[in-house]
Amino acid sequence: MGQRTAIIVKNNDTRYDRKPTVSVFYNSWGIGRACIANVMGVALGTFNIIHHAESMHPANTYDVTADIDPVMLDKVGFDNPRAVGEVLKECDNNNGGCYVQIDIDKDGDQIVKYAFMLGMEEGGKYDKFCSFKKYADKVGCDKDFLPVFSSVMCYMGAVDVGASKSKAQ
Repeated sequence: MGQRTAIIVKNNDTRYDRKPTVSVFYNSWGIGRACIANVMGVALGTFNIIHHAESMHPANTYDVTADIDPVMLDKVGFDNPRAVGEVLKECDNNNGGCYVQIDIDKDGDQIVKYAFMLGMEEGGKYDKFCSFKKYADKVGCDKDFLPVFSSVMCYMGAVDVGASKSKAQ
């Protein structure tokens, strides 16, 4: 039994008229900076996403996509935080995690968007997103790691959708 988290990655490549793909990565000890570092790794993995889809697999996680009902995966998105929460709970999750969406337009330009979600041990109900800062505070991420994550995500041009969703709620 650990501090269980998961990361859901939706790859929305519109160049080839394909249906978006969704992958789910489970970490049985994802508390503190572990899940946050994995999200950073997913963003950095986009350097190779066009040719190497396996680069999206975060370190020290299990790919549990095949264990999740595909109908559930079809529903995940920033407009449906409850669906994201349902997938997180399917992963025997008690410490939340993150939803990451990688959109690639017809020109091959990509944008990484992400939003964290608190688990039940942090008072979350798996029904709304929160910002990186709130998630980091609740899961006990060490303060020295926070600027590392922020710098990498800024460099990647990644957008913390959870920060804007938190303000709207």
